[in-house]
Amino acid sequence: MIVKEGLRRGLSPRTIKTYCSGVERFFRRTHKNPYSVKKEDVLEFLDALIERNAPGNTLNVYVHAIKFFYEQILHRRLTLNIPLQKKPRRLPEFLNKEEVAQVLRTIENAKHRLLVSLLYGAGLRVSEVVHLRRRDFDFAGNYGWVRQGKGRKDRLFIIPQALKEELLAHIAKENLAPDDWLFQGWHGLVFDTKCSGDS
Repeated sequence: MIVKEGLRRGLSPRTIKTYCSGVERFFRRTHKNPYSVKKEDVLEFLDALIERNAPGNTLNVYVHAIKFFYEQILHRRLTLNIPLQKKPRRLPEFLNKEEVAQVLRTIENAKHRLLVSLLYGAGLRVSEVVHLRRRDFDFAGNYGWVRQGKGRKDRLFIIPQALKEELLAHIAKENLAPDDWLFQGWHGLVFDTKCSGDS
């Protein structure tokens, strides 16, 4: 039921899986019929997590999962007026221009170097850059499109001027058709991103 309702509401597969896992763990602990659960049962469950030093974002996930199950699946309100934990804010770490240039100089494969340069220059995620197709670029307008990126939304990016000629040369060299992946792996397949650190 969570999977069906989650898909209907456009939730990501990862969020749906997290909600399923959270609700399953909650009911394994409470041993109650869903219609018999009270607010106190949820608080007791969360208190047990706190005693095990569960971080704030983990508690938030369980609260969201349980609320989703009751409000969207069973159409019941548990009136969970539980303040969500604030995540500690961390400043992002990033490389300066010289460090980026140093990284690029160490990449010997021209295609890989172009991929990383576009990743950095256009501010793309790993999963976005490896799923670009030839048709996603408008070189006359100097922009490109990420299709179905974060939140399943399309978004526009500016083609770095320094990479424009190199991208056109790459497209010509690889003889890419409009539907071809810009950066093809073995046998024309898109690069595998399962082990890639995406941010």
